[in-house]
Amino acid sequence: MNFFRPELGNFIHVQPLIYEKPSSHNPPRHIRLLQPGAKIHCGRHLHRPGRAKPRARRPSPHIDPLTAQIQAQDSIFDDGSIPTTWENAGFNNPADFKRFLSRFKSWVRNDQPDSIAACIRFPLRLYPSSADFKSQYHQIFDPALKTAVDTFRLDRIFRNSQGAMVANGRIWFAPLPEGYRIIAINPQ
Repeated sequence: MNFFRPELGNFIHVQPLIYEKPSSHNPPRHIRLLQPGAKIHCGRHLHRPGRAKPRARRPSPHIDPLTAQIQAQDSIFDDGSIPTTWENAGFNNPADFKRFLSRFKSWVRNDQPDSIAACIRFPLRLYPSSADFKSQYHQIFDPALKTAVDTFRLDRIFRNSQGAMVANGRIWFAPLPEGYRIIAINPQ
């Protein structure tokens, strides 16, 4: 006889007890009782009743937080607002842009002004050249801005027809022919 056991996750085969003949002392044949110590055949193994077969646990697929944020839906934000589509903001490959932003976050976290300056479209309003930007880097990327950059989520990037912004509008990005570039750094 086969029975499905959800706690085991498969069918078990139980050998029925053979009764001589149904009577008032013996239950009918369709009711099968297990005697104490009876063995149950479960797939590849024999088990005793009352002892659950240890379930083989599949390791959950490990998805790192970066991949999760890149792949997460971002067409509606937690507050219910709906941002402009990536295409309307000029970004044809949002996953690639999010990977770029991940590198940008690392540059800010590790104080790499040369790497950041390499992806700025100069002149900016307050920083006309790369040298001006680098000389003022620590005033621009103060602890508050560094924290804002480090903690923004890649699946919650505001965007509109001008581009994408992070850190509450302090830094704006746009896709240009030479790649993703910072097009504005606004004072606090």
